Amino acid sequence: MTEIDDIVSAQRASFKDASVSAAVARLGVQPYKSVRAWDYGEPEERFCCWIIAESRKENLAVAYCERGFGPEHPWGVILHRGDDFQMSMGMDSDWFGTLEEVFTRSWAARRLVAAEKEPNHSPQPTTGLEPGRG
Repeated sequence: MTEIDDIVSAQRASFKDASVSAAVARLGVQPYKSVRAWDYGEPEERFCCWIIAESRKENLAVAYCERGFGPEHPWGVILHRGDDFQMSMGMDSDWFGTLEEVFTRSWAARRLVAAEKEPNHSPQPTTGLEPGRG
């Protein structure tokens, strides 16, 4: 098990809401890295996030990132795909202290909880993916 797997497992063990647990089980993917623009720092600043769940139909991904809004708010909902502007880490209101909060308090919570597992659901690297960066 990798460090990100351990982090996700610890978060899942603390879930209180069964619908969140079911949604993470449906939408969960093998974690993969996605480099995202950080709009609040230096020009062209980017951070590596881990995508741990996604819904391509809803164009949403759930990410973990220790930089940017982390470590206080390392869990966020971001767009799965889009143009360069849309492929950022987004706004602070999209990031939370726990994985469960992404599914209960974010603007996309209902969409995430209701999202169905899609056929051939496997992770696809997003633009900006840079192998070896961590």
